Amino acid sequence: MSFTNKLIILVFSSAISFGFTACTEKTDPTAKELSKSDSLKQTLNENQRALVFPLNAPLEELPLDFSQLHGEFFDERAHFYILKKPNMNLFGSPVEQITLYFIDSVLAKSSYRLEQNISNRLINSLGKFSIKALNDSNSVKMKRAQVVTKENGWYRLNPELDQYQLSWKRREYNIYMKVHKPSVKEEAIDFIEEVNYYKDALRYIEDYSM
Repeated sequence: MSFTNKLIILVFSSAISFGFTACTEKTDPTAKELSKSDSLKQTLNENQRALVFPLNAPLEELPLDFSQLHGEFFDERAHFYILKKPNMNLFGSPVEQITLYFIDSVLAKSSYRLEQNISNRLINSLGKFSIKALNDSNSVKMKRAQVVTKENGWYRLNPELDQYQLSWKRREYNIYMKVHKPSVKEEAIDFIEEVNYYKDALRYIEDYSM
Protein backbone atom coordinates (compact mmCIF):
# COMPACT_ATOMS: atom_id res chain seq x y z
CA MET A 1 0.00 0.00 0.00
CA SER A 2 1.42 3.41 -0.99
CA PHE A 3 2.12 6.23 1.45
CA THR A 4 -0.70 8.33 -0.05
CA ASN A 5 -3.26 5.53 0.32
CA LYS A 6 -2.22 5.00 3.94
CA LEU A 7 -2.77 8.67 4.64
CA ILE A 8 -6.19 8.66 2.99
CA ILE A 9 -7.21 5.73 5.20
CA LEU A 10 -5.83 7.58 8.23
CA VAL A 11 -7.79 10.72 7.46
CA PHE A 12 -11.10 8.98 6.79
CA SER A 13 -10.79 6.78 9.87
CA SER A 14 -10.18 9.76 12.17
CA ALA A 15 -12.66 12.32 13.44
CA ILE A 16 -11.56 15.72 12.14
CA SER A 17 -13.33 18.84 13.37
CA PHE A 18 -13.25 22.27 11.75
CA GLY A 19 -13.97 25.37 13.86
CA PHE A 20 -15.62 28.37 12.26
CA THR A 21 -15.99 31.78 13.86
CA ALA A 22 -19.19 32.26 11.90
CA CYS A 23 -20.81 30.13 9.25
CA THR A 24 -23.79 30.09 6.96
CA GLU A 25 -25.09 27.33 4.71
CA LYS A 26 -27.34 27.36 1.67
CA THR A 27 -28.10 25.16 -1.29
CA ASP A 28 -28.43 26.72 -4.71
CA PRO A 29 -30.63 24.47 -6.89
CA THR A 30 -28.75 25.66 -9.98
CA ALA A 31 -25.33 24.82 -8.56
CA LYS A 32 -23.66 21.63 -9.76
CA GLU A 33 -22.38 19.50 -6.89
CA LEU A 34 -18.83 18.44 -7.66
CA SER A 35 -18.41 14.67 -7.68
CA LYS A 36 -15.35 12.54 -6.90
CA SER A 37 -14.07 12.74 -10.47
CA ASP A 38 -14.58 16.50 -10.74
CA SER A 39 -11.69 18.94 -10.39
CA LEU A 40 -11.04 22.59 -11.05
CA LYS A 41 -11.25 21.80 -14.77
CA GLN A 42 -15.03 21.34 -14.52
CA THR A 43 -15.47 24.75 -12.83
CA LEU A 44 -13.78 26.72 -15.60
CA ASN A 45 -15.77 28.23 -18.43
CA GLU A 46 -15.20 26.80 -21.90
CA ASN A 47 -13.73 30.08 -23.15
CA GLN A 48 -11.02 30.04 -20.50
CA ARG A 49 -7.59 28.63 -21.20
CA ALA A 50 -7.34 25.02 -20.04
CA LEU A 51 -4.14 25.55 -18.05
CA VAL A 52 -5.40 23.40 -15.20
CA PHE A 53 -3.61 21.22 -12.69
CA PRO A 54 -5.88 18.47 -11.31
CA LEU A 55 -5.24 17.27 -7.78
CA ASN A 56 -3.54 13.86 -7.38
CA ALA A 57 -1.85 14.29 -10.79
CA PRO A 58 1.72 12.89 -10.96
CA LEU A 59 4.39 15.56 -11.30
CA GLU A 60 5.85 14.00 -14.45
CA GLU A 61 2.51 14.36 -16.26
CA LEU A 62 2.19 18.13 -15.71
CA PRO A 63 3.59 20.89 -17.97
CA LEU A 64 6.24 22.12 -15.52
CA ASP A 65 9.96 22.64 -15.79
CA PHE A 66 12.82 22.90 -13.32
CA SER A 67 12.95 26.71 -13.52
CA GLN A 68 9.52 26.82 -11.85
CA LEU A 69 10.68 24.75 -8.86
CA HIS A 70 10.96 27.07 -5.84
CA GLY A 71 11.56 24.70 -2.94
CA GLU A 72 12.20 21.15 -1.70
CA PHE A 73 11.63 20.04 1.88
CA PHE A 74 11.60 17.02 4.17
CA ASP A 75 14.18 14.85 2.36
CA GLU A 76 12.86 16.12 -1.00
CA ARG A 77 9.44 14.55 -0.43
CA ALA A 78 7.68 17.93 -0.57
CA HIS A 79 8.09 20.33 -3.50
CA PHE A 80 6.40 23.50 -4.63
CA TYR A 81 6.35 25.16 -8.02
CA ILE A 82 5.38 28.74 -8.87
CA LEU A 83 3.96 29.87 -12.21
CA LYS A 84 3.92 33.64 -12.62
CA LYS A 85 1.48 35.36 -14.99
CA PRO A 86 0.02 32.10 -16.38
CA ASN A 87 -2.26 33.89 -18.88
CA MET A 88 -5.52 32.37 -17.66
CA ASN A 89 -8.80 33.37 -16.00
CA LEU A 90 -10.63 31.74 -13.14
CA PHE A 91 -14.35 32.49 -12.83
CA GLY A 92 -13.75 35.67 -14.85
CA SER A 93 -10.76 36.91 -12.86
CA PRO A 94 -7.23 37.04 -14.30
CA VAL A 95 -4.79 34.80 -12.43
CA GLU A 96 -1.61 36.54 -11.24
CA GLN A 97 0.23 33.46 -10.00
CA ILE A 98 -0.22 29.73 -9.37
CA THR A 99 1.56 27.84 -6.61
CA LEU A 100 1.53 24.03 -6.78
CA TYR A 101 2.38 21.83 -3.80
CA PHE A 102 3.53 18.23 -4.30
CA ILE A 103 3.95 15.40 -1.80
CA ASP A 104 5.88 12.38 -3.05
CA SER A 105 5.62 13.86 -6.57
CA VAL A 106 1.81 13.98 -6.48
CA LEU A 107 -0.10 17.28 -6.64
CA ALA A 108 -1.76 17.74 -3.25
CA LYS A 109 -2.58 21.46 -3.23
CA SER A 110 -2.93 24.31 -5.73
CA SER A 111 -3.28 28.00 -4.93
CA TYR A 112 -4.37 30.63 -7.48
CA ARG A 113 -3.61 34.28 -6.66
CA LEU A 114 -6.35 36.34 -8.33
CA GLU A 115 -6.72 39.96 -9.39
CA GLN A 116 -10.43 40.12 -8.54
CA ASN A 117 -12.63 38.91 -5.70
CA ILE A 118 -14.78 36.07 -7.06
CA SER A 119 -16.52 35.17 -3.79
CA ASN A 120 -20.03 35.88 -5.08
CA ARG A 121 -19.43 33.87 -8.25
CA LEU A 122 -18.23 30.90 -6.22
CA ILE A 123 -21.16 31.10 -3.81
CA ASN A 124 -23.59 30.97 -6.73
CA SER A 125 -21.66 28.26 -8.59
CA LEU A 126 -20.50 25.83 -5.90
CA GLY A 127 -23.48 25.91 -3.56
CA LYS A 128 -23.38 25.07 0.16
CA PHE A 129 -20.44 26.70 1.94
CA SER A 130 -19.01 27.83 5.27
CA ILE A 131 -17.35 31.14 6.12
CA LYS A 132 -14.74 32.03 8.72
CA ALA A 133 -13.70 35.53 9.80
CA LEU A 134 -9.92 36.04 9.70
CA ASN A 135 -9.83 38.87 12.23
CA ASP A 136 -11.89 40.30 15.09
CA SER A 137 -13.32 43.14 13.01
CA ASN A 138 -14.89 40.77 10.48
CA SER A 139 -16.12 38.50 13.26
CA VAL A 140 -18.05 41.45 14.71
CA LYS A 141 -19.42 42.35 11.27
CA MET A 142 -20.74 38.80 10.81
CA LYS A 143 -22.54 38.97 14.15
CA ARG A 144 -24.09 42.38 13.57
CA ALA A 145 -25.21 42.06 9.95
CA GLN A 146 -26.48 39.40 7.57
CA VAL A 147 -23.61 37.53 5.97
CA VAL A 148 -25.40 36.67 2.72
CA THR A 149 -28.32 38.35 0.99
CA LYS A 150 -30.28 37.34 -2.11
CA GLU A 151 -31.20 39.78 -4.86
CA ASN A 152 -33.01 38.71 -8.03
CA GLY A 153 -32.00 35.10 -7.47
CA TRP A 154 -28.30 35.98 -6.94
CA TYR A 155 -26.58 35.44 -3.59
CA ARG A 156 -24.24 38.20 -2.42
CA LEU A 157 -21.76 38.29 0.42
CA ASN A 158 -21.86 41.27 2.76
CA PRO A 159 -19.60 43.82 0.96
CA GLU A 160 -18.32 45.10 4.33
CA LEU A 161 -16.42 41.84 4.86
CA ASP A 162 -12.78 42.16 3.82
CA GLN A 163 -10.85 39.43 5.65
CA TYR A 164 -12.46 35.99 5.54
CA GLN A 165 -12.26 32.44 4.22
CA LEU A 166 -14.99 30.56 2.35
CA SER A 167 -14.91 26.74 2.39
CA TRP A 168 -16.49 23.98 0.34
CA LYS A 169 -15.99 20.42 1.58
CA ARG A 170 -15.94 17.58 -0.94
CA ARG A 171 -15.41 13.85 -0.49
CA GLU A 172 -11.81 13.79 -1.70
CA TYR A 173 -10.73 17.43 -1.44
CA ASN A 174 -11.61 20.89 -0.16
CA ILE A 175 -11.96 24.27 -1.86
CA TYR A 176 -11.11 27.56 -0.13
CA MET A 177 -11.47 31.20 -1.06
CA LYS A 178 -9.28 33.47 1.08
CA VAL A 179 -9.72 37.23 0.97
CA HIS A 180 -7.30 39.51 2.82
CA LYS A 181 -7.81 43.23 2.18
CA PRO A 182 -6.31 45.30 5.02
CA SER A 183 -5.78 47.97 2.34
CA VAL A 184 -5.96 48.28 -1.45
CA LYS A 185 -2.17 47.99 -1.76
CA GLU A 186 -2.00 44.86 0.42
CA GLU A 187 -4.94 43.01 -1.09
CA ALA A 188 -4.53 39.23 -1.45
CA ILE A 189 -7.20 37.00 -3.01
CA ASP A 190 -6.54 33.26 -3.26
CA PHE A 191 -8.55 30.34 -4.65
CA ILE A 192 -7.24 27.06 -3.21
CA GLU A 193 -7.85 23.38 -3.91
CA GLU A 194 -6.44 20.89 -1.40
CA VAL A 195 -6.70 17.11 -1.03
CA ASN A 196 -8.14 16.03 2.31
CA TYR A 197 -4.94 14.34 3.46
CA TYR A 198 -2.62 17.29 2.68
CA LYS A 199 -2.03 18.62 6.22
CA ASP A 200 -1.71 15.11 7.68
CA ALA A 201 0.79 14.20 4.98
CA LEU A 202 2.94 17.25 5.70
CA ARG A 203 3.01 16.47 9.41
CA TYR A 204 3.87 12.84 8.67
CA ILE A 205 6.83 13.52 6.38
CA GLU A 206 8.06 16.31 8.68
CA ASP A 207 8.10 13.95 11.66
CA TYR A 208 9.93 11.21 9.76
CA SER A 209 12.37 13.30 7.71
CA MET A 210 16.06 13.32 8.61
